[in-house]
Amino acid sequence: MSTNEFWEWFKHNNAGFFFLNQIDNPAERERLLDEFAGKLHEFCDSLYFEIGAFPDDTQELIITAGGNVENYKKVEELVRQPPK
Repeated sequence: MSTNEFWEWFKHNNAGFFFLNQIDNPAERERLLDEFAGKLHEFCDSLYFEIGAFPDDTQELIITAGGNVENYKKVEELVRQPPK
């Protein structure tokens, strides 16, 4: 998956992640997180993420290489081109 393909998928699916902390069903939250991880791993299977915030606050998305210096370029590639 290319950078553009990842962000296009995210643009069409970001509402579920924006309201992640308002979803009461733990299984549904887990499903969304698994879906995000799957798409991220289609871009690069060595990247990881954190997503969340306090209730009623803007969500924060962190993409990380998990400390693996070899994958920093993939993180930089991805975070340089997010949608508006």
